[in-house]
Amino acid sequence: MSDKHNHSLSFFVVEDNDTYIMMLDHQIKKFISDYHLTPFKTGEECLKNLHLNPDFIILDYYLPGMNGIETLKKIHEHYPDMPVIMWSGQEDIHVAIECFEQGAYSYVVKDRNGISKIGRSIGHIQDKIRLRKENDVLREKIKRKQRTVYALIAVSFVLLVTLIAVSV
Repeated sequence: MSDKHNHSLSFFVVEDNDTYIMMLDHQIKKFISDYHLTPFKTGEECLKNLHLNPDFIILDYYLPGMNGIETLKKIHEHYPDMPVIMWSGQEDIHVAIECFEQGAYSYVVKDRNGISKIGRSIGHIQDKIRLRKENDVLREKIKRKQRTVYALIAVSFVLLVTLIAVSV
């Protein structure tokens, strides 16, 4: 996936279990070669570090202190467009629905297929980032062309006024 993207991904993993963090890190290397994973054990730690502007967050549902849903709400209060992949051992559809209602980008169950599902979600997030950057570049090109057109209109107006003044 990273071959088609020219930017290293930076993301948080909020997970209180070190084994899951190591497993995610190891498995994500199969999907992405250029990334920086910053782990946090609590939602509070994650929130204190949002100023680091990760590209996305993988967030466990069950956490000590502030749980995943509370953390998700707080993340979106400050960064409403932040993609958050909820990562949980809960296979309960109501939990998944609650996560989506609170703005989760995706919901992945910690099962044998979970890592590949996270890989697909990350791929979609990479595509979204790439498209956002392409849109920004195109918007800037349009602004430059508009400025050129406005300058040409202004010059044309001055020339027209000069021609009228000379011919009178």
